[in-house]
Amino acid sequence: MAQANISALNQSPYEQQLTAGFGTLVFERRLEEVFRQRHRASVVFLLRISLLIGLLFVGFQAALDYRFLPAEFHRWSLGLAGGVVLPAIIVGMVLSARPQQPGLMAIGSILVTLALGGSFLVLEHVGAKYGVPSRFAGFLVITFYMYYLLGLLFWQALFTAVLLAGAFIATGFLGDSSAAGFVYKGLYFGFSNLVGVLGLYTLERARRMDFLRENALDFRVGHDGLTGLRNRESFDEKFDLAWRNAKREKKPIALLMIDIDYFKHYNDVYGHQAGDNCLKLVAKVLAPVGRRPLDFVGRYGGEEFVVMLSDSMEQYAVEAAEHIRSQIESLGIPHSGSKVSGVITTSIGLAHLNPGESERSKEGFLQLADEALYRAKDRGRNQVVRTMDEDKYIQTGMFRREVGQQI
Repeated sequence: MAQANISALNQSPYEQQLTAGFGTLVFERRLEEVFRQRHRASVVFLLRISLLIGLLFVGFQAALDYRFLPAEFHRWSLGLAGGVVLPAIIVGMVLSARPQQPGLMAIGSILVTLALGGSFLVLEHVGAKYGVPSRFAGFLVITFYMYYLLGLLFWQALFTAVLLAGAFIATGFLGDSSAAGFVYKGLYFGFSNLVGVLGLYTLERARRMDFLRENALDFRVGHDGLTGLRNRESFDEKFDLAWRNAKREKKPIALLMIDIDYFKHYNDVYGHQAGDNCLKLVAKVLAPVGRRPLDFVGRYGGEEFVVMLSDSMEQYAVEAAEHIRSQIESLGIPHSGSKVSGVITTSIGLAHLNPGESERSKEGFLQLADEALYRAKDRGRNQVVRTMDEDKYIQTGMFRREVGQQI
């Protein structure tokens, strides 16, 4: 069981979803949220263009009705275009502009579809009284318009199609067309929706597959293959972003450098395979620490790990470091080669700083955490050592070089 848990740690959530499958076109909750945000970003431009095309289509049709058809009918056509379709499209445009809220965009698309589809059905019903050409072909066009141009996901489109089917059946019973005519129209409408459903299902499944595969690859590039934690390159990018954000907003940041005590001796005694398993177990303890968006947990290299806590008070960082140290020790991984304990332990160096109130660069800050780690080792290991207030102003080699460049 423990081995299975370690293996799961190495798998990204994208790989786990690929393994589990997604026949219903729904991901695990967090992945689904990310996918929908990406989907919105990828279709919003097409959606806005499609809304304008829909408006032009209805406007052009209303103009033709005004020019060629009886006044009794074109009053309906103009009224529906200006009083139903135009407001719905305006609402759709407004909702498509709401950032980070893909659900609102879908509501707008559904509203536009119902306005267009309902208008065509009403005109079909009214037109039968005045002998004007049938509008049912336009209703079928709206069906495909809904499936492929309004940015709806499969289940959203299917829900909308059911509503359209209800409207079609209701107007069919109210209309004056023959039973045979209603059945033929129902056949065309049903087949159009079958094509739309199958096509959209295939298209969305391919999009979701691409999303999982691309992100699984990105995860592999930015994560350590052994432990499943972020790697050194990923840390450099995240650290730079967090540092600039903290400097701009004058918020503190904490850095924990974590080293497994006497790990070389552990490999010598138990072998490298056992050493790999040890690293995985330590990583499993560390992984839950960095849950906040700007926090970070990663493998820095070898037996060394790094934890970054953004916008955190120093006491919180100290408590987090001590919790990590005690949790790893409580794993009880035997280590007869250790000089401080009979089990695996860690030394942790902690640096805490407000970049907006310090002249030190992020490289100098990193060096402070390194020096705190070496101090923990010098004092006997299996402990947390933090930089004291006066340490934040010591002139490390990196700091002296930076200040000299400024002078």
